[in-house]
Amino acid sequence: MRRILLCGNSLLISGLLASLQVAPGLELQLVDARPEDIRERITTWQPEVIILEAGLLRSAFSLSLLEDFPWLKLIGIEIEDNHLLVFSGSSSHEPTPEDLLQVINA
Repeated sequence: MRRILLCGNSLLISGLLASLQVAPGLELQLVDARPEDIRERITTWQPEVIILEAGLLRSAFSLSLLEDFPWLKLIGIEIEDNHLLVFSGSSSHEPTPEDLLQVINA
């Protein structure tokens, strides 16, 4: 089971929750979009993926999540222009050109 945390109370997030509930292999939880609530739920529940509206994804808060919880994959939904933004917290020390190519091709 993959743990997915959906953040917010918007119609978009509620609709995604309803759509994803029928997908097999997903364990879903919903939390308010307040940074302190999101951080607390990540700490206690340890999700693999967080889905939120892109406005919150573009904040300094989301970057701090990737630093503090490097296993996370952050997915931002941009409703205005129908975009999906994906960020992950993986990092590499002393990367080689081959490491860069693996990231590019992943």
